[in-house]
Amino acid sequence: MWTYLSRYTGREPYYPINLISYVFCDWEVSSEKARRELGFVPTPFEEGARATLAWYRQLGLGPTNWLTRLIVRLTWREQ
Repeated sequence: MWTYLSRYTGREPYYPINLISYVFCDWEVSSEKARRELGFVPTPFEEGARATLAWYRQLGLGPTNWLTRLIVRLTWREQ
């Protein structure tokens, strides 16, 4: 697909062809070393997602169409 789009648009593929096998596969990694050596504490997904959405809104990059805004509002209600 990327090759086709590249030919169609005349632009380089978003992902280099030789990296496709790395980009489109599942990776499972451990944060244990970061926890042990750096004291890393992972943020729960929902908390991180809320913080990310708030950051985008601060920058004025929030949802632009009414349907997206409604979905975000219904899905990510502040508690």
